[in-house]
Amino acid sequence: MTAVTTTQLYKAQQLNSTQRQTLALQTLKYNKSISELSRANKFSRKFLYQQKHKATEAINDAFAKNDDNVIFYLPITKIWLMSFILCLLLHCRSSIRGVQKLLSDMFDYSISVGSIVNHANTATQIAKSINVKQDLSYIHIAVADELYHQNKPILSGIDSRSLYCYVLTQEKQRDAETWAIHLLDIQKQGFNPHHFIADNAAGLRCGHEIVFPDKSCHGDVFHIIKDLMDLRRFIRNKYKTAIRRCLDIDIKIQKALLYGQNNHKIDLRLLAKQQEFSLEKLSKTIDTLVSWMQWDVLSKAGKSPSIRRELYDFIVEEFRNIEQHYPHRIRKLRIALEHQRDDLLAFINQLDDKLQHIAQEYNTTLSTLWKMCELQRCHLMSDKYAIRSAPLLLELGDELFDVIEESVYQAITSTDRTSCMVENLNSRLRPYLTIRKQIDNDYLQLLQFYLNHTPLLRSKHAYRQGNTPAQIMMGKTHPHWLEMISLKPFKRIA
Repeated sequence: MTAVTTTQLYKAQQLNSTQRQTLALQTLKYNKSISELSRANKFSRKFLYQQKHKATEAINDAFAKNDDNVIFYLPITKIWLMSFILCLLLHCRSSIRGVQKLLSDMFDYSISVGSIVNHANTATQIAKSINVKQDLSYIHIAVADELYHQNKPILSGIDSRSLYCYVLTQEKQRDAETWAIHLLDIQKQGFNPHHFIADNAAGLRCGHEIVFPDKSCHGDVFHIIKDLMDLRRFIRNKYKTAIRRCLDIDIKIQKALLYGQNNHKIDLRLLAKQQEFSLEKLSKTIDTLVSWMQWDVLSKAGKSPSIRRELYDFIVEEFRNIEQHYPHRIRKLRIALEHQRDDLLAFINQLDDKLQHIAQEYNTTLSTLWKMCELQRCHLMSDKYAIRSAPLLLELGDELFDVIEESVYQAITSTDRTSCMVENLNSRLRPYLTIRKQIDNDYLQLLQFYLNHTPLLRSKHAYRQGNTPAQIMMGKTHPHWLEMISLKPFKRIA
């Protein structure tokens, strides 16, 4: 009996850590008892219980909540404190009082409001020098807009492709002279885009025309489509109100008949029914006109420029015919469509130029490419796409069809027709402006630097994700934005 025990003890001592781990896992399984494992592996039950106890302790430690454990130590220096304050102001959009309270509550550190402002001003001066030295010759399509804060206009402009903000300033007015002065200033940085995209703001457009008389300023399709949809909703609500009014009169007539009263509302019901029929017809007409304008005229994928212009003029004329119903809404929109016709359709001319180059490259006709452009309105796997693509496949052949379709698709996607990207910039600026009633251009300069040198977290375009606007515009990397203003981001020691 003594000899057997010595042999088992010697065998247990020879196990390495991996073998002990495997044995411990086996003891945790309930399909075999410790006695069965002991007989099968020729280990003592005491030894197996020891391994099971170690495995159980390890599992408990892994799942135990030890919130008091130190994750890492943080060396608080003046440089780190300045970086932390800037991150709170810019990343977290915190107020100055909020920064002061956070440092007091979480770091037991007292700092005055003036010191926080001084730290921000120090960074602002460096940021301003970086902004004015940036090479803006990379900007191909410039998109400009205006927003208001505390009844004062803020002029903003970005590069359509990279979202780089080339101007961000608050002024007393937004006239042509103010815009022209800022455009002349950034001309010194090489600012000379191919064309501009803007809404119908008179001062903005005149300022661009003064400085860049040879550059076209395309109209913003987004705003006019929004106005069309607002008109459609307005007429639909009027039609629904007319239906409700007829139903209410019918209910009152039925009650009068029930109680044997005179039906003095018969004439009123007749007038209400006529108004309902009139609004129904008007609503359907406007629905059709808005749909044509949105999907057949102002859509990038569609028919040739001549057909679009003809349809555009027809829609404007139809609006003229019905504007007497609601002059304050329909007439105003009709006049806007008349005046903005060439600006709104400018993107079609740009797309036409691209298709002409593709036609020359592949030795085909421009009309064929516009048919290919119209084909892009159909879903790739739909029956409509299969039917409409059949003539083009016969004309071009399978291989050339695929190549030309890809080129046409790239031409469509690379053509801009709205200023939505600068509207996106304005929406990102709003949280910073909301918490401050009074702002100055130094603060806006700091925001401009921060937004241009902070990576974009989300985008439907892969080339933007994880890259900064400055990096996308110049095509090369740059240091972390804190390092650019003589600060240092914290790095944990591995």
